[in-house]
Amino acid sequence: MTETWANDEQRIEAYKSHELDNAQANDLVIRSFQNGAISKAKIADVVGQWEKPEHENFEDRNMHSLYNAFTHVLKGGVHALPARSQALHGVLDSEVGLTELVA
Repeated sequence: MTETWANDEQRIEAYKSHELDNAQANDLVIRSFQNGAISKAKIADVVGQWEKPEHENFEDRNMHSLYNAFTHVLKGGVHALPARSQALHGVLDSEVGLTELVA
């Protein structure tokens, strides 16, 4: 459990320090869809949360804000959430150089 928390803290810090522009964010949304992290029907919702987040804490243009756009949209799908989270971390972690973390 402690290792998981350490990985989460490392992931959050890496995500916060990795700045993104809109083109990079859009590419990551499509790659996440292709990797099974979101359905085709949710692509526009994630992009919408990226472009205009409901929470001002996520207005920074970084990987952490994009990750929160995904998690906001993925709320409620409990049965598919573990697999989708693993797929999402696979895409985002590799982008920030954290491929050695276990999701």
